[in-house]
Amino acid sequence: MRVKTCYKNLKTSKFLDKRVKEEIGRISEIYGGKLNANVIFKKKSEGRYETFVSVNDKHNQYHSSQIHENLLVAFNESLVKVKNQISKKRAKYKNKINKRNLNNPKHTGIFRLIKNEEQAQDSIYQELDLAS
Repeated sequence: MRVKTCYKNLKTSKFLDKRVKEEIGRISEIYGGKLNANVIFKKKSEGRYETFVSVNDKHNQYHSSQIHENLLVAFNESLVKVKNQISKKRAKYKNKINKRNLNNPKHTGIFRLIKNEEQAQDSIYQELDLAS
């Protein structure tokens, strides 16, 4: 896990560095795998703070930015956005059945049921056509 923090128009903070490493560490424990993270803290001219979080794993990149008057609130909200992106992507891959795995014993039962159901519907339609 590699974590990089950058400060623009702000002084560097050991507290923020520690907090970023803890939060990214939690995310990597929950979702598994090695994550590389870049976090940018920026002070806007209006007295507001912007945080930009970029998290990369082997195949995907997740980005989020948030503007708020409190720096920690902006950071937490951007982390929540990244967590949602990661969980949606993982759910999408988890629920996807690859066509390459059609001969896999886990999936053949499902496809047999679907095929039998389609054949049953076809036979019902044929019987209705014959009856009319």
